[in-house]
Amino acid sequence: MAGKGFGLVDDYTYAGRLAACRACPALEYDTTCMHCGCLVEIRAKLGNKDCPHPGGSRWKVNKLNFRVGAR
Repeated sequence: MAGKGFGLVDDYTYAGRLAACRACPALEYDTTCMHCGCLVEIRAKLGNKDCPHPGGSRWKVNKLNFRVGAR
């Protein structure tokens, strides 16, 4: 299935997405998004996916803030 629309994000983007998921109150068992039921470590790696948070994507990470550890 590789190469059939399943482009992966780079490691930097992946780390930012996972950080946003881990800070989200909808993360259950440190693995599962309660908005879509997915395993966040998989969804965060897929380039064609976005955060399903009903208030808007939490994956819109400012790279400068991510590097310095935004509070």
